[in-house]
Amino acid sequence: MPAYKAPLRDMQFVLHELLQTEQLYQQMPKYQENVSLELINQYLEVAADFCENELAPLNYIGDQQGCHLDKGKVKLDVETEDGKCRIVSRPGQSGTVSGILIK
Repeated sequence: MPAYKAPLRDMQFVLHELLQTEQLYQQMPKYQENVSLELINQYLEVAADFCENELAPLNYIGDQQGCHLDKGKVKLDVETEDGKCRIVSRPGQSGTVSGILIK
């Protein structure tokens, strides 16, 4: 199975250097104390890890087994369907970063 490596540095470049997200959040009183470069990077790292270790293997399975039509509905392999709803929780410098992906 080919390995997927998320383009983390490219995403950081766009968010930090092109869009300057940290400066944008600092202009919003609600987020001034809560959002930092480190927090944004933690979310990106968790998302990259999730894509590399959870979604990429499912994509490979889906590509190999394909889908089929059942009573007018497209069905995926059971492992693929079940695997697309997972909770991600990773420890970070500012606490635990959590997220969920729902199919």
